[in-house]
Amino acid sequence: MAFTMQFASTSNPTIYNLTHGVGATRANFRDDVFLVQRLMQLANFIIVRDGLPAGSSAQITVDGFFGPETNGMIQAYEENLRREGRLFFVADGMMDSASPDGGVPGEDVTYKIVILNVDAKQTNQNDYNLLPFDSVNPPILRQSLIKGATPPPPPPEPPH
Repeated sequence: MAFTMQFASTSNPTIYNLTHGVGATRANFRDDVFLVQRLMQLANFIIVRDGLPAGSSAQITVDGFFGPETNGMIQAYEENLRREGRLFFVADGMMDSASPDGGVPGEDVTYKIVILNVDAKQTNQNDYNLLPFDSVNPPILRQSLIKGATPPPPPPEPPH
């Protein structure tokens, strides 16, 4: 389940995090996909194809299903970050759960879900802050994000 997490940042002390990753080779639990789609919608970044504006992330369908549209939106977001010089990780088409400090231990890397939270909050602060409560958001997402909820334990490591 997606969840609200205390975060080691003074500008964004809590973030909305994933329990399981979202992407072509990830678990794509419905509430996690809802969260990525809703944050993309709130971030409202311009999609660029062949050097020309081709739409906005505000147009994404928020249905909780990972498919070509969500996959393309994650890739467009990565491309925007690369163009802006904010891509400090591999552009792999995936959104993964963030650790409490927001980065990869021992590396100067910030999870994309953290950057997406920051972008969504900067663009649409009121709607961002109301994610767990606003009836415009799917009930499964609101239930997952309710403030004060105990974050679930990290998913078990896959067998090697």
